[in-house]
Amino acid sequence: NKPHPHNGILETFKRQPPEQAFGNLVSDEVAAQLQADKPFVSKVDLPNGFRQTIAVRNIAAPANLVFDQITELSSYPEKIDGVMLVETYRDERGLNGLRTMCAQYKVRFATIVAESFVLHEVDPFIRCMTFRLDYTRRSDVSDQVGYWFVESLGHDRSRVYYAAVCTVPAWVPGFAVSGIYELVAKRSTGWVDVESRKAYAERAQVRSLRGLVSQASKLTSLHGL
Repeated sequence: NKPHPHNGILETFKRQPPEQAFGNLVSDEVAAQLQADKPFVSKVDLPNGFRQTIAVRNIAAPANLVFDQITELSSYPEKIDGVMLVETYRDERGLNGLRTMCAQYKVRFATIVAESFVLHEVDPFIRCMTFRLDYTRRSDVSDQVGYWFVESLGHDRSRVYYAAVCTVPAWVPGFAVSGIYELVAKRSTGWVDVESRKAYAERAQVRSLRGLVSQASKLTSLHGL
């Protein structure tokens, strides 16, 4: 694979809490919307065909479990509609705990398939993952940067923040561009909510079964059976 035509047009996101990244993003009005289980989504058109999407959503699952859904890249094709392939070709952990992953993506939008090579940097201590193109390989998109952050709201409640700036490939027909951007915005945090709730329910079921087995074992021991 040839290198990308440039080494980055967009400024990459920093691994930091959303208050530092975006300021007062969650106003009282937005907070009420999130409490009603309605996601907040903001879309802004930028120069040169780029679009910024920011999404925030409350999820009824623990923060660590939610963050696991986001960082398990290999499971994306099973979880996200339109993702055909995610193949990791680099996975390293630094002494500071930072994890660096590079992966090849193939994503379908209607009849259009785009390939990209993405570098992810994961900070598990603050539950933040940023991503950008791997410029050593050529992607179909001109440039792309993004950000994930999961905030704990208590034992079984979380708030997930997502932000991305990207552009569709230049060869995509103009009439399809707006539809693709709308689809990206809808997919941003919805799949995380679905998969996190599912994983949390499965975990609760396993714990319940273990509790029943433990209780039965104690009763058996008590009666000398």
